Amino acid sequence: MGESGGAYLCGKDGWLRMAIIVFGIIAFALVAASGYGGAFAWPFAAYLMSWLISFMSFFFILTTLSTKMECGVSFDTVDACLSILLFTFCWFGSIVLAIYTSCHDNRNGCSGNDGERIAAIIFGFIAALLYAVEIYFHQGDAPAPTKYVITKNGIIKSIVITLGCIAFTALVAGGYECTARGDQPCDSGRAYALAAYVISWSVSVILMIIYFTGLNEKIGDKMANVDFVWSVFACLLCLTGSIVLSCYLEGNTSPYRGSRRLASAIFGFFTTIAYIVEAVMLKGNIKGEIFPSK
Repeated sequence: MGESGGAYLCGKDGWLRMAIIVFGIIAFALVAASGYGGAFAWPFAAYLMSWLISFMSFFFILTTLSTKMECGVSFDTVDACLSILLFTFCWFGSIVLAIYTSCHDNRNGCSGNDGERIAAIIFGFIAALLYAVEIYFHQGDAPAPTKYVITKNGIIKSIVITLGCIAFTALVAGGYECTARGDQPCDSGRAYALAAYVISWSVSVILMIIYFTGLNEKIGDKMANVDFVWSVFACLLCLTGSIVLSCYLEGNTSPYRGSRRLASAIFGFFTTIAYIVEAVMLKGNIKGEIFPSK
């Protein structure tokens, strides 16, 4: 980054950050106006925190205070890491908001709140994409471990995590209880699908954090083996979960819940495919035997 003050304001970095701030404030203002209780609290918090942190960083650079904040790590490095974090906030916040926004509250169409939330989703995704552009421009300022997210393996793992998030969030939004009468096989099937999606997503996030923080270098070559084995296992987990969920899509619920369960099953299969691609890519990184004999 390097520039500060007027040079930063007139350069592409300053214009990009101002665009992020503008789209960010519009996104969280729209969510605030539409109501942010329950599931909408997370997107509201994600947009608000992203805007606030970006604005503070912009202020520090513009007033040259950033040049006086050297504490062993340059401000440019801190700002690059924040861009990655805030991209994550806006991206997943927009996904959650999109899944929980619907038109079921009004039989004649979307309610006023739904219209505001749809606009917030659009501006949230635009802000996330602008953060991605910022990450690309300043990848040289980021610490070496964080550059994993822009490698081929990092990109496919990000795709896996995104698809997995959509799969289990859509299932939660659609409901995984079948009927008021209590259909035990159906309830158990949907609960299994939810558990499969959540476990797969959670472990993949942990693996991403390990790579992101550089802990994989301390673990050694076996980290590649662990990652490959998990990709294969998670592929089977998501595949079986999606098949079971597909068998129990029907239920005594409203149509909008049914559409969410259908979306969950579809994205579950997409996640399975992403895990297959990841496993193929990781196979070349295996060191020695996966399960060495004694």
